[in-house]
Amino acid sequence: MASRNPTLLLLALGLTLTACATGGASTTASSSSSPSQASPTSSVTTAPTVRVPASPTAVPAPSYPMNVDHVPDFSPLEVETYFVEPVATNMHVFYTIPAEGWMSWAGAFKFGPETEGPSSVVAFGVLNVTNVVEDGCTGHVAAVPPVGPTVDDMATALAGLSPFVLTKPPSDVTVDGFSGKHLQLTVPDLKLGGSGDDTEFTDCTDGELWSYIGKPLSFANHAYSHPGQSEEIWLLDVDGTRVAIGTFTSPGSSEGDIAELRSIFDSIDIVP
Repeated sequence: MASRNPTLLLLALGLTLTACATGGASTTASSSSSPSQASPTSSVTTAPTVRVPASPTAVPAPSYPMNVDHVPDFSPLEVETYFVEPVATNMHVFYTIPAEGWMSWAGAFKFGPETEGPSSVVAFGVLNVTNVVEDGCTGHVAAVPPVGPTVDDMATALAGLSPFVLTKPPSDVTVDGFSGKHLQLTVPDLKLGGSGDDTEFTDCTDGELWSYIGKPLSFANHAYSHPGQSEEIWLLDVDGTRVAIGTFTSPGSSEGDIAELRSIFDSIDIVP
């Protein structure tokens, strides 16, 4: 699924877990009284005071599966299994990262090599999508009335969202035993200004293309940066709760990155 401005809002931080603590030791002693005052049969001695070195404090390694929300956004992910808890739901969605280079978000994303261009990002996300905008290019406000609560309601709203191209209309699907709808939206050939990572859709409000609204996003998704970027969305009914699972690819995405993205999707395990 897409990120948060240009190319998925996908930015990178390092994640390292190392730590130890040690203490020092000191020994003090006072001598006897001075030779001129001491008696030949007595002396005063202060017993040494010793501080025992502190034991090293080990930081436990992270245990997996790990809630991806506990990993700072845009940090590297291990080749491990993680899970997402879609906001305002009672479900866990598990998925496995198949290779290095993936970063954290409400799922995962990966940039392609610089040689593949700025539009080479791929992404996977799990969201509680609740509404869409009035128009992706010029109507950056929530649709009124809001989209209804069913899978069909959201599938219909996304399929009709302008100016996206509906490259795959809604169809019945089953993912991990849960039924729902699948569709695909593609960014149309909008006029693009700027260059590299600094691009904008010049005919759209604020130069941005918006789509759906849903937590954990604090605003509508506007991760799109280039024509031809494509988003596949699976809207599932999980024991009466609607959830959206999405994959996002770009014109410059390599076959290897797309294969890893499919591997992540194929690893999904939904636990209500």
